[in-house]
Amino acid sequence: MMVVKEDLSAEFEAELSVFKKKLKFFKKFKGKGTELISLYIPPAADRSAVMGQITEELSQSSNIKSQITRKNVQGALRKINNFLKQINFKIPENGMVVFCGNISEREGTPDIRLFTVRPVQKLKVKLYWCDSTFHLDPLEEMVRPTDYYGILVIDKRESTIALLIGKKYEVLGHFTSNVAGKIKAGGQCVAEDSLVFSKNGVLKEIKEIKEGDVLSCVSKNPLKETSGKCVDTFSKNSDYCLRVQTKEPLQEIEVTPEHRLFVAGNNELLEEKFAEDLKEGDSVLLLKKMNFKGKKSSIIERKEAQLIGFITGDGYCEKKRSWRIRFYESEKQTANRYFKHSKQLFKNRAKMRW
Repeated sequence: MMVVKEDLSAEFEAELSVFKKKLKFFKKFKGKGTELISLYIPPAADRSAVMGQITEELSQSSNIKSQITRKNVQGALRKINNFLKQINFKIPENGMVVFCGNISEREGTPDIRLFTVRPVQKLKVKLYWCDSTFHLDPLEEMVRPTDYYGILVIDKRESTIALLIGKKYEVLGHFTSNVAGKIKAGGQCVAEDSLVFSKNGVLKEIKEIKEGDVLSCVSKNPLKETSGKCVDTFSKNSDYCLRVQTKEPLQEIEVTPEHRLFVAGNNELLEEKFAEDLKEGDSVLLLKKMNFKGKKSSIIERKEAQLIGFITGDGYCEKKRSWRIRFYESEKQTANRYFKHSKQLFKNRAKMRW
């Protein structure tokens, strides 16, 4: 059954395509006066009524002042009358449309032609029309799309509204807003190795966070340190990211352009700003000190003890704009070992110069 349905659909599409071409063909004809006749005959039309109307119009056409127009109109009406008698008024199940008139482009040389069209849908209108063009509105209505779809595209601060009609679309309006957009999954992202604090002070990379983890947060109103449960995680591939760097203290973070950060606005009030909108000199909110609840460990783990040994042997601590640990080592293999060990232990953005 599905195959039959598909075949019927394909057949109808082909018929519709031919029908549209016919309408384009009839549109190009222009009469020298009101001498192009359009006759719409629905399937249930009364034969005597239609034939009687043609006879009546033939009689009335004798009142046309222009001799050429009168002759062409009468010739077209007689041609229609003879055609309907010839087919014995056998009208197809969807009805029939007859177009007839002088289509000659050379004045004084008439060319009266008769065309018939089978509508793709059941014809509901009965009409006789005499004009300088063939009357196509009822037929064009049949091929107009019946399904209309509204399209709304929203992207941060811009939106576009369009109407999809069949295979074509029409843009109705384009709007912009100065209000910061709200973007959920797919927009606000940081690099997967960015560090966050859990509620108990454990450093984790973003990619390690799971739904249900309790993280250290900052609330805006009022501004204070708090905690919140992770309700969802997502990942995305971005075409590019931005590296936001600060000084005093020296920090950096890699984010997508749509990621929002807190910056000091007018009157030192906090406001949200997209990373792509940041300018040099903007003051980005950084948390200087975090308070964690827990017990201090009296036992140093093996990796921590190892690092203390490395510092004692080949490193030192310094404080300029922030605390730093530096190692100096002449052997590249050993220096690389220090580098990997500190990065694994503290998950920091350690750098090695050689």
